[in-house]
Amino acid sequence: IDVSNETKFILQYGTDGSHFTDVTTLSSGARRYEHSFGAAIGYYRIMATEENQPEVLSNIVSVKNNKPVKGVRLNISPNPVQSNALFELSTSDGGGKYEWQLLSNNGQVIQRGTGTLPEAGRIFQPVNAAVLPTGRYTIRVGMNGKSYTSAFIKQ
Repeated sequence: IDVSNETKFILQYGTDGSHFTDVTTLSSGARRYEHSFGAAIGYYRIMATEENQPEVLSNIVSVKNNKPVKGVRLNISPNPVQSNALFELSTSDGGGKYEWQLLSNNGQVIQRGTGTLPEAGRIFQPVNAAVLPTGRYTIRVGMNGKSYTSAFIKQ
């Protein structure tokens, strides 16, 4: 691939070395990117893409995590939020289907959605916070009969 302004470099992560999800798009000059994951071992590769050209994949690299997540973890970033946010749901255990809700400070459901968390994996779910008034909000995730919450501030 001849690197041009149209070349995209997509960092991908997987828990088994066979199935990958996109983490972020990197610039051609990127030399470092930090990404946390919950599994004991994670697998990474970079996919280079250009319009009207086949994808090119790098070699797969395995990374050992010295601090794997125990159980399920829910994080919101950035916090405080100015426009849009992501919540990260990760697990070192079994995954499953989940439902999420964005709650106002008085408990009213403002947004909701569903998804699937892969076993020993993680997902990033976008939350449209641009339309929210300033205040405190909570993300509530229900999965496998348990509920997880995390609060954030909208500025």
